[in-house]
Amino acid sequence: MGFFQRAKKTVKPFVDIPRWIDAKALIQNGKTIAELTQRIFIPTKATHIETFEEAMRRFNLTEENIQQRIKQFKLYVGIFFGSALLLFGYLIYLLIVSAYMAFFATLGLMLLMLGQAFRYHFWVYQMTQRRLGCSLSEWFKNSILRKKA
Repeated sequence: MGFFQRAKKTVKPFVDIPRWIDAKALIQNGKTIAELTQRIFIPTKATHIETFEEAMRRFNLTEENIQQRIKQFKLYVGIFFGSALLLFGYLIYLLIVSAYMAFFATLGLMLLMLGQAFRYHFWVYQMTQRRLGCSLSEWFKNSILRKKA
C-alpha cells in the first residue's frame, strides 16, 4: 500500500465536506425557498367569482355603508400618502448628511406607506366602479391617468 493510499484512508473520514456544510439541509432549504417564492409571486386562480352586488349581500352592506367606507379609505389614502411624502423629505435629508443606514430603514418605511396608500386607493377604485377583480392596468389608466374607457 502506497503512501498516498494510506494517507487517503486516514484523512478521508475526517474530511467530509458534504457533512460539514450539511448538504441535505441546504438542498431542503433551497426547495423551501423556491416553494415560498412560487407561492408569493404566482397568484392562485379564484375558485368562486362573485359580483360586487353579491358581495354586498353576503356581507350585509348597504349603500350608506359603502359610501362611509369610501370616505374612510380616502382618509387612509391621504394619511399614508402624506406620511410617505414626509418620509421622502426625511430621506433627502438623510442623504445630505450621509446617514446611509438610516436612509435604507426610512426607505423601507416609506415604501410600506406607499404600499398601504395603493392598497386603500385600489379598494376605493373598486368600490366606485362597483365591480371586483379590477386589474392594475385599469386602475392605473382610469384612476391615475384619469382616462375613461
